[in-house]
Amino acid sequence: MKRSIQKRTFLFFSVSMVLIILVFSILFFQYFWRSMEIRLKNDQFRTTVSLAQSVDNMLMNIKQNAYFLCSNEKVAQMVVNRDGYNSLVQRDKIKSAFNASIGNLSSSLMHNSYAVLFLDQQFPISNSIQGNFSMKRLMTQRLYSSFDVQDTDWYQETINRINQVYAFWDEQSPQNVFFSQFLRSIHIADPKYNDKIGVVLYAVPKNVLEKILDNARITEGTTTLLLFEGSIFLSNTPELFPTGGGAEKSGEMAEFLSALPSNGETVSLSVFGKKYVVSAESFQGDWKAVILMPSSDIWKYVWNSLPMMIAVLILLLAASSLISFLLSRQLVQPIIRLSAAMVTVRDERNLPLPIPVPSSNDEIEVLYRSYNRMLEWIQRLMEEAVDEAEKLRQAQIQFMQAQINPHFVYNTLDSISCCALMEGNDDIVTMVASLISILKYSINFSRTMVPLREEIDYLRHYIQIQKLRYKNGFRFICDVPEKYGLIRIAPIILQPLVENALFHAQSYEEMLEIRLFCEETHEVLRIHVKDNGVEGDAKRLNNMLLSTESEKAKDGREIGIRNVNNRIRLLIGGDSGLHYEQDEKGGMDAIIQIPLDFRRDDT
Repeated sequence: MKRSIQKRTFLFFSVSMVLIILVFSILFFQYFWRSMEIRLKNDQFRTTVSLAQSVDNMLMNIKQNAYFLCSNEKVAQMVVNRDGYNSLVQRDKIKSAFNASIGNLSSSLMHNSYAVLFLDQQFPISNSIQGNFSMKRLMTQRLYSSFDVQDTDWYQETINRINQVYAFWDEQSPQNVFFSQFLRSIHIADPKYNDKIGVVLYAVPKNVLEKILDNARITEGTTTLLLFEGSIFLSNTPELFPTGGGAEKSGEMAEFLSALPSNGETVSLSVFGKKYVVSAESFQGDWKAVILMPSSDIWKYVWNSLPMMIAVLILLLAASSLISFLLSRQLVQPIIRLSAAMVTVRDERNLPLPIPVPSSNDEIEVLYRSYNRMLEWIQRLMEEAVDEAEKLRQAQIQFMQAQINPHFVYNTLDSISCCALMEGNDDIVTMVASLISILKYSINFSRTMVPLREEIDYLRHYIQIQKLRYKNGFRFICDVPEKYGLIRIAPIILQPLVENALFHAQSYEEMLEIRLFCEETHEVLRIHVKDNGVEGDAKRLNNMLLSTESEKAKDGREIGIRNVNNRIRLLIGGDSGLHYEQDEKGGMDAIIQIPLDFRRDDT
């Protein structure tokens, strides 16, 4: 039993704490998952904005440098040859002015770029500049004539975009990304020429842009894209998202490009059967930076943190087991000690000593104190039981002796009755017969309740003796209907009331009259023993009946009526009992109240 309660308590605490920890772990994991998801999305959005700002700074730098060239008066003078230099000197002057103008490339992406100026054919110097231009020979010199490129697509697109930077690839130089800007100068005042200077072309190493795309990766599987005019211009995963205008214009790629989110939004999209978290940021009108993070990378990111979470969970489970063991031991050990002490209470003759009470100020201390009080109570009950057993033994002896005494009295009274009969004294014979009936009725201890008619018969024997004694000096009237004869009452309750009326009531003007009658009110039977005396004191008798048992009665009259009242209350209960009412002339009415539905005997 000891190990059972300890195991059950330990199991209860352990299971409870494990369930709490598991529920807490599940909630924490959900919170951690959600937090990581939000964190990664926020990082993705900030990185997208940062990527867009980096490329935007490069394009703004190109525009600023083009504006500087357009507003440089010295470049305009050299192009129109306002000072009349020969072609070689004019060409060198233009190269020097151009080199000085492109020296303010502040963007980090432009530090390794190479700039080339293509002069418009309207200027005579363009005819003396070296021809046969190709992208392979781009970096051989800074100055070219537009004659060799005026029919190319990129040159025409650049001319059409007066204030915008045009970006393109060239198969002859795949290691570079090209950006071009149309130049117009307000300082060309010669009416022979218009304001067109030409086109400036920047060759930016591809690896520079690829590096910035790689730096924008949030996770290992993140894809970063640069879109220009709705097409993928540059990608860090060209095997999945190829550059160029053909692949992405059809099928699932076209649907993906059309579903890209607006600025500041992060959405979930499916591309090639794989789910991505996609964020985008537009800049410079036709440009857009896009970052695609695989949804599975979020789980991988969380999974990498699982070993630490599992270690913490194991530590929590171990701590919970230790705490459960300590708690169960602290709670169960006092109960086990108390149980062991209670097991020793088997022999009532050798009760154990009280056990020390722990000063825990809790229910355990209450149990210990209650156990010690129980021992004291059992000891006291055992002593009382021994005393009661001795009293019962003495009562049995007295009862057996009492069985002998009535037999002797009956024989003696029979002898007296025979002698009186032989001498012809009928009064003595009648008195002895009535006395024998009274004795037989009064010493019958086997019954606690008797029918009312038997009580009245017993009372008639007593009245007969008293009439012989007082020479018919009183009158007794019995007016009890036969229907109340089966009502069960306590034995010998009418005789003490009649006796008190005979011995204590006085009537100076007429013969003493004692009347026995009944009345029924609200299912209650009221038995009256009323006399016509003149010196009754009902108030004093009622106060005496209401007093406690410890108070001593002053005379035999009080002892008798108190005995009657107490027996009625003990046997019948409820509102039953005895009380007195005062007559106007001084007589008293002793009233016994008995519920009819409680004590009626119909058998």
